[in-house]
This record gives sequence, structure tokens and C-alpha cells, in this order.
Amino acid sequence: MLYLLLPERVRAHRLVAMGWPVRLGVFLLLWLYFVYIEWGAVFFICGLLYLLVSSMRGDSQRRSGPNACSVFNRNCERLDGTFTAEEFDRSLRSGFS
Repeated sequence: MLYLLLPERVRAHRLVAMGWPVRLGVFLLLWLYFVYIEWGAVFFICGLLYLLVSSMRGDSQRRSGPNACSVFNRNCERLDGTFTAEEFDRSLRSGFS
């Protein structure tokens, strides 16, 4: 979790940016320790919450392009072919043409 608080240039460092096998190994070792001290369930739930929060970071959006929800895009730009409320209202008032 402290990994997210580090500056971008530090996070890009090879030793800090661990691969998923190393992270999984560290998590399992820590989880076994917390099971030993009878706090395993709490550690596991906190680990799941961390996984949830880290998967929703904004870094992935910048790499993958625009989001289907226009609210999350820069300047609220919508994707081509998006059916807007104005188009829906116009089609209800004048028919589907």
C-alpha cells in the first residue's frame, strides 16, 4: 500500500516495481504470519481491499484509451456512436427515423 505513495520516478525503479510472483509470495508469507498470530482473516480482507483499490487506479485508463463512461474521459468526451439523451429525446418526439 505504501507503494502507491511513492513518487512516479521511484515506482518505476526495478527493485520497487516487483512482479506479481514476488508480491504474491510476500503476501502469502505475511498472511501465514498473521494466521499464526490469529489475525489471518483481517489480513486477508485488507489484502482483498488493497487489490480492489489498486485495480481501480487511473494508470490503466491512460494506457488503454478512452473509457466507455464519458464522465471519466478528459473533457467528458464521448465515444463515437454513443447514444445520447438528446438523440433519445429527439427519436421519441419525432419517431425513429
